[in-house]
Amino acid sequence: MKANCETRWEAKVNSVRAVRYQIGEIYDALVEVADTTNEPNSRAEAMSLANSLKTFSFLVTLVIWYDLLVQVNVVSKLMQQKDMQLDVTVTILTKTMQFLRDFRNTGLESSIVVARQLAEDLEMNPDEMQFPNESTVRRRRVRKQFAYEVDDESANLNPTEKFRTTFFLVVMDNAISSFSERFQQIKVFTEQFGFLFEFVSNKKTWTVSDNVKTQCVNLETVLLSQTQSDIQNHTRSSVIDGIGLFDEMKTLRNIIPENVCRLH
Repeated sequence: MKANCETRWEAKVNSVRAVRYQIGEIYDALVEVADTTNEPNSRAEAMSLANSLKTFSFLVTLVIWYDLLVQVNVVSKLMQQKDMQLDVTVTILTKTMQFLRDFRNTGLESSIVVARQLAEDLEMNPDEMQFPNESTVRRRRVRKQFAYEVDDESANLNPTEKFRTTFFLVVMDNAISSFSERFQQIKVFTEQFGFLFEFVSNKKTWTVSDNVKTQCVNLETVLLSQTQSDIQNHTRSSVIDGIGLFDEMKTLRNIIPENVCRLH
């Protein structure tokens, strides 16, 4: 098994993959340690870990995390490529957002199916292949201090729905929110700089128009605003001339070779 890493998605995937696809071997190794070690603390820790592996909640959580980590890792590696095009980045993020929304709707059910397969590898009985019921010990009712306080409705849910509400939907909503924020950042960048990428990738069909001229002038305004902010922060930045950029693009259109897909 590989240790988890706080920074690299690849390391996170590799750490979870070891448990996801070798859970039977890991369980047997823990049981063997518990049976053979003479150290009481090691025996107790090994048995505790082995028992945790054989809980259905852990198995479902393992499947969910692995599927999400694989998706995020692939997207992360694609977006870090130095020759990644802006329009491709937008497409990748759009499809990733759709995957997360679809997984939010159907991912729990599919994860339960896979988790039951893992449970069979661990020789768990059918009664163990389900979310545990709450303890029969009832919590003390807490008196409401304010009229607007509501009862905790999760106590009335069945075990599967409670897992969905208290864990699965929380994880998915956080993931969707995180990618939505990144998508909005890319969207703003596309609105400001996208016409430059379109010019390079579509030289044959690119035409001189007032719209392109307006985009050049707007880019000058954006960079000018950024420059003023940099001055206040005692940093340096450069400003382009929007009209000058438009004239350069008209000239470059006729001299850039067809096989050039990016400009430095």
